[in-house]
Amino acid sequence: MSQATKIEPLGLYRASSIGDLAAPQVIIEIRQEIDVCKDVDEIERFRQIYARDANALAEALFLSLPGGTIDALLVAMLQQKASILRVPYETRI
Repeated sequence: MSQATKIEPLGLYRASSIGDLAAPQVIIEIRQEIDVCKDVDEIERFRQIYARDANALAEALFLSLPGGTIDALLVAMLQQKASILRVPYETRI
C-alpha cells in the first residue's frame, strides 16, 4: 500500500445560528483505504458502501455549512466531474 499524502485540516465557516439552533461543528476524517472489488458479486456491497458514505457526508455538510457554501461546492464538484465526461453515457448513438 502506498503512503497517502496528508492534507492539512481545513478551516471552514459554519452556518449562522437561527435563534437557539446552532449548526454543529463537524470533523470529517478520511483515513481508511477502500478494499478492491475482486468479484462481480461484490458490486452491490460496494454500491452500498459508496451510498452510505456519500449520504453521511452530505448530511454532515448540509447540517453545518452555510447554504452559499453548499451551492458553491455543488457547482465546483460538477465542474470538476464534467471535465472527465467526454463521451456519452449511452453508446447507442
